[in-house]
Amino acid sequence: MEQTAYSRQDQGVRDAMENMARQGCLADPAQERAADAVRPLAQPRLAWLSLDDPDDRRRYAALWKASAARRPQDAPEYLDLVQPRHYRQVAVHYTHPGGTVLYPFFECEVRDLPGFAGAPAGMRHIVSPYGYGGPLHEGDPARKAAVSRDFEAALNAELRRRGCVTEFVREDLFSGRLADRTDGELVDHQPNVVVRLRRDPESIWNGYKNTARRNIRQAQRAGLRVSFDHRGSGLGGFLDVYYETMRRRDASDFFFIPAERFEALTAALCPLGNVAYVYVHDGDTVVASDLLLICGDALYAFLSASRASAFQKRPNDLMRHESIMWGHAHGYRHYVLGGGVSPSDGIYRFKLAFDAGGLVPFRTRHVIHDAAACERLVSIRRMAEAERGRPDWQPRPGFFPDYLA
Repeated sequence: MEQTAYSRQDQGVRDAMENMARQGCLADPAQERAADAVRPLAQPRLAWLSLDDPDDRRRYAALWKASAARRPQDAPEYLDLVQPRHYRQVAVHYTHPGGTVLYPFFECEVRDLPGFAGAPAGMRHIVSPYGYGGPLHEGDPARKAAVSRDFEAALNAELRRRGCVTEFVREDLFSGRLADRTDGELVDHQPNVVVRLRRDPESIWNGYKNTARRNIRQAQRAGLRVSFDHRGSGLGGFLDVYYETMRRRDASDFFFIPAERFEALTAALCPLGNVAYVYVHDGDTVVASDLLLICGDALYAFLSASRASAFQKRPNDLMRHESIMWGHAHGYRHYVLGGGVSPSDGIYRFKLAFDAGGLVPFRTRHVIHDAAACERLVSIRRMAEAERGRPDWQPRPGFFPDYLA
């Protein structure tokens, strides 16, 4: 773990306090409270945590577990699950008299990526984890603007110092959780489907499209049933269906996540109530399953899978319906289904059938921290493509950053 200049100037104060404690000078509780009031923790500081370092990882895990939101997409085991090749896990933790900010992301040195062997050392790109992320703010709402302003200034200074060229953030759907940011370009994508759970069951049911209601009834007539697993004891059933689905869809290697990473996620987050599994049974066989992430008043359908042999019985529709009813019964507000692979594709239309009125903007933030270095990396990429026989290569419109298009 490293700290920026925000805290280094206070090291002497901290050392003096620790020396006083060792000598018994702060044994009196009133004295300790007085000392706490002037500890450097009250001063703004940005801590850089490299999660490859065991001590930093332990500290980060404790910070995440102690956070009020405990957003599952920030959990260390979730980061392990979705870590891209060539990238390292990093987080920054910002402390301020008005609140805190916790921001995990993946960092890579660009020259480690395919096609960039000629890039100068020290040029870096960072990206938030798959799903939803961004810097999570906690603290006094009245001081959020000040905390956010100071955090952004500290973050940008630290990223530039470390050679960061570009930053790509998949922002949380519930933007009120995030520290406010002004840098970069905020880009709107396909709205995500978020089923509104605080309606009465009849209104929820009537909000489904006719196709969804028909398919749910078909699944019920076929005798399918749904169960919820909050301990992960049936993880093997999920994995069987998940890997079968990934093979059928010819998914990229990224989605063939090793079983031990699912096991670690389950062991860490199920006891905290941040993960559950949903199973659809046809007799004794699991024919569909979903890894459910849970955060505050929101449920996330994270990874879903189903057996092709059961498609005609419509297990996916029943799984969505029962998850919605479970979330409503247990007082949750949102059930996040997400978007599609491409605008208005079949996956998106399937999700939309459960609440066409529950659309929430999904945005990504594109920040260029070093424009000259970004242009240089585009030139390096263009030269690499020319050597591969593609002299006319141009960055794909809308892709960020340009040099990775």
